[in-house]
Amino acid sequence: MKALILAAGYATRLYPLTKDTPKPLLKLKNRPIIDYILEKIEQVGDVDQISIVTNNKFYDQFDQWLTPKQAYFPGRYKLINDGSNSVEERKGAIGDIHLAIGNDLMDDDWLIVAGDNLSDFNFNDFIRFSYDHKPCHSICLYLPNGNHVDFKRFGIAQLNEFDQVSNFEEKPEQPKSNLIATCIYFIPKEKLYLIPKYLELGNHNDTLGSYISWLAKNDKVFGKICDGTWFDLGDFDAISEAVLYLNGNLTFSN
Repeated sequence: MKALILAAGYATRLYPLTKDTPKPLLKLKNRPIIDYILEKIEQVGDVDQISIVTNNKFYDQFDQWLTPKQAYFPGRYKLINDGSNSVEERKGAIGDIHLAIGNDLMDDDWLIVAGDNLSDFNFNDFIRFSYDHKPCHSICLYLPNGNHVDFKRFGIAQLNEFDQVSNFEEKPEQPKSNLIATCIYFIPKEKLYLIPKYLELGNHNDTLGSYISWLAKNDKVFGKICDGTWFDLGDFDAISEAVLYLNGNLTFSN
């Protein structure tokens, strides 16, 4: 299995903090956000290569961060430049996945993780669930305990009795569920051909949620409700809460 961290966004909602520093390299408790994600992926024994896709604007910063790891583990890490220099030029999440997978469409399963997620999920549990539901896609879902969550900000899934995604909406005006898609996805090698097909049909290339919504209608997607705490580090409030959580001063599941 290969893993891919999506880190090519521009995080304009966090300006000026992210104007000259990519969000995944912002430090929480003296560690870059992406280090926490990498640590989770490294716990999955089946992953034999980890790719990070970024943009041209921040490529050098990621290269500086990754070079010591590449020197210590030759061949394990791969940094990909999607060539964009601005929000207007970005390829979007689906475009970056397509770029990263390249021509090796049928060789490996893929674990896809957004570079701005922070969680204490057990990735091995999710991978076991995903293997049980091959050759279909699987997504990791989060069920918040609190009542203060604005579900309209997220991709929202509904599951049937067999854990299959029966409906998926990206940032719905009227959410039909409280199951949040966390941007942790498993794409089996048998279904990788659907990514270029989706793009060739002219579908939205910016959000993974749009792709999952399309898959739920045209194929099968299964969802695992992952135990633990999860943060979508998309704004200053979420980052502040994540820092409190890492420091042991916040104990709720947001």
